[in-house]
This record gives sequence, C-alpha cells and structure tokens, in this order.
Amino acid sequence: MADVNSRGQLIDRDELAKVFKNARLVKQFENVISDVVQVLPDAVNQVTVDVAAAQATANIALADAATAQATATSALSAANTAQATADALALRDVPLPLVDAPLILVDALQHNAFSVTLGGNRTLDAPSVVVDGALLSFALRQDATGGRTLAFDPIYNFGAAGTPVLSTSPGAVDYAFGYYDAASTQLLMTFRGSESSAASFSAHNNGVAQSIPNNVFTKLTFSTEDFDVGSYFAGSTWTPPAGKPVMFAGAVTLTAAAATLMTVMVYKNGAEFRRGTMIYGSGTSVQVVNVSCIDIPNGTDTYELWAYQNTGAAQNTVATSNLTYFQGTSITN
Repeated sequence: MADVNSRGQLIDRDELAKVFKNARLVKQFENVISDVVQVLPDAVNQVTVDVAAAQATANIALADAATAQATATSALSAANTAQATADALALRDVPLPLVDAPLILVDALQHNAFSVTLGGNRTLDAPSVVVDGALLSFALRQDATGGRTLAFDPIYNFGAAGTPVLSTSPGAVDYAFGYYDAASTQLLMTFRGSESSAASFSAHNNGVAQSIPNNVFTKLTFSTEDFDVGSYFAGSTWTPPAGKPVMFAGAVTLTAAAATLMTVMVYKNGAEFRRGTMIYGSGTSVQVVNVSCIDIPNGTDTYELWAYQNTGAAQNTVATSNLTYFQGTSITN
C-alpha cells in the first residue's frame, strides 16, 4: 500500500513500516516529508531571490569600485600632468648653455634663461620660438682671453641706449633681459654690465701751447689728464661706454688778430657733431670760445675737440688749464 506525495511520487508504506515498527512513527515521518515537500520549494525560491539580490548588490559595488578606480586614475593623471607642467616651468628658469659659434642660436621653446661663454666675436641670433609676453634673460660671459664682442639680431631692441658693448675683462659676465612684444615683434631689452658704464674725464695741455693753422679745422691735443674714470680717454679722444647719455664741455683760448673768426666743435667719429660759439675778433686780444652738448654713445663712438680760426696766420692756444680744456661725463640716475 502506498501514498502519493505532493509531487506525485509514490511513498511505499510497507517499506516505511519495515524501518519504523511503530505506526505512529510512520505517520510522523510522513508528516515531516510532507512539510519538507511543501516548504522546500519556497525556501529554494527565497534563496534564489536572496542570491540574485546579493549578486545585484555585488554588481553595484563592483561598478562603484570601477568608478572610484577611474576617478583615482584620472586624479593621478591630472597630478602627473600638473607635476610635469611644474617641472617644465621650473626647467624654463634653469639657464640653458648656448653653443658658442659665430652665430649663436637661441631656442626659447623650453627655456627662458640662457648662458654662453664667448670664444670670439659673435652675433646673437633671434630666438627661434618665442611667444608674446615671454621674459628672456642672457648671461654673456667673456672667455679667459676677454675682449670678445657681441652683435645682436635686430629683434633685440635696447632703446635709446643703443646696442650695448660687453665688458672686456677675461671672465667678465654681463646680463641682458628682454620682454617679447608680439605687436612690434621685438624683444624690449635692458642691459647690466659687470663693469661700470660710468665714465668721466678732464684734460688740458699743462701749459704747452698748440698751434692752430689758418683756415684749417684742427684736432686739439691734450697732454695732461686731471682724471679719467674708466680709462676711456686716450690720444685726446674719448670713447665712453654705451648705455648712458654723456655731456661734453670744452673751451679754446687764442690770442687773435683783427677780423678773426674763431670757433670750437665736438667731433663724433671724425665728423663735426656740435659747434660752439663763434667769435669775430675786433682787435688783438685774447678770445675764448666754448662748446657744450650731450649725446648717447654706442660704445664705439669717439669724441674729440676741434678748433678753427681764419686770422690769416697760425695762432697758438693759451694753454693754461682753465682756458683751454676738454671734459666729459656720463649722466647717471
């Protein structure tokens, strides 16, 4: 004899009776089986639901972790980019040694600061890459020989001071600084020399008269220097350094005859630059003419004092230091 469980499967009571000798135990076992058959599917279904929910939660957690990882990766990339930018900016201020050559090339793509030791007379080329507002600096060093000159490409604009002349001592270092103005396509430059650009002198003939021929423009010579700051006065010629305006004063005194025209001039680079007073004598007398002027030298400009008279015969200067002299000085701030 057998019963059918809830799933249609046969339960053989005779077989159960062999296991359970007591009919009451058989009944209890059948009840347990019945309960299991009824409850198990629901339990299995709930477990399935719980597993699915846990899987969904795990999936969300994995997605959140992936998002967090992406955010961290992005933040790390941004940090690396920022560090690279900072390193690049720091590198720009590290002076880049330029290659010494007749034409010195300048690449401003990765550097703003440059240095070079001059092994001969050179020219500084225009920067190959430069942007509006860029600030460039140059350390310009003389080698162990010294006396090297440096010409500048027209892009370097030093303004009214003109192109500077480098310090000449061996190992001397001068500095040039520039701001690039894209509108004018020029580097607006300033210059700081290691050797003083201030200069001044005062010279006279120490009582020795000089003959001034008739009707001939004549360079005046001066044998005695009261002082010569910077040692720029030699051979009665002054060659002041570039970068600062200079002022001149000179006087010539002659013992002149009647109908005399006398004048004095400052010559620049061998040609008349400024003419001073002109006197027409009315008799035999001591006549004084003088001149004063200012200029901005370029570092190679030369200045001299010249005189002219047309009395019909040569005339001598009055050679006392207060009547015939030549002076000049830098005008400093």
